Amino acid sequence: TKGVAATRPNWGGRGIWFLWGSAGMVLIGEVFYQAVVLMERSFASMLPNGSIAAFYYASTILSVPLFLVVVPLTTILFPRLVELFKQDSRSALGCLAKNSVLIISLGVGMAATITLFARPLVELLFMRGQFTMAHAEVTAGILTVTIWALPFVSMGRLLRISCYSLQEYRGPIIAVGIQALVFLSLGTILVPRYGSVGLAVALVCGEAVMMGVMGVVLSYRIRKTAP
Repeated sequence: TKGVAATRPNWGGRGIWFLWGSAGMVLIGEVFYQAVVLMERSFASMLPNGSIAAFYYASTILSVPLFLVVVPLTTILFPRLVELFKQDSRSALGCLAKNSVLIISLGVGMAATITLFARPLVELLFMRGQFTMAHAEVTAGILTVTIWALPFVSMGRLLRISCYSLQEYRGPIIAVGIQALVFLSLGTILVPRYGSVGLAVALVCGEAVMMGVMGVVLSYRIRKTAP
């Protein structure tokens, strides 16, 4: 019996309601994230024919380095950060800083490389069937902007799992909510003036703001919990 009790998760005496309360907050954050995706599609529908498809193709290329490199790396780091934050905040911050440099460097390097080869990359991957040269030009133009969201998305994911390591779930919700507001505001201003490029800029700015807010929230939480 003692062995079974020792393996039970520690929810601070708050029982199952703590688990579902935390899950509910994560779910709210996902709702905000999906709202940003829907707003992107809505703004793209205001643009010339094929714009929604062009953003979809560009986001597909963006997702390749994200899911092949960043997601596995941050997933492996999560249990380590949980352990370090429980033991020593300074060690956890050192691990976070070291891996932040790595993730940002990888993100910037991959973004720069894809920007240089955006046009031939789009042609190589999608130039067949009804996908014409005009579609390739539009998609490549969008990709050269949206790919610069990669460092912000990558770092934002690392900061998010750091918040989760500290059982901080409200911070990511606030960050994604502010991202949605920034994206909506910039999209309303930039899309009518600059078209697909304006929408791409709004997306990148939204990701940058979310990363910044997440960093502020994490810093505040660490200072609050530090001995």
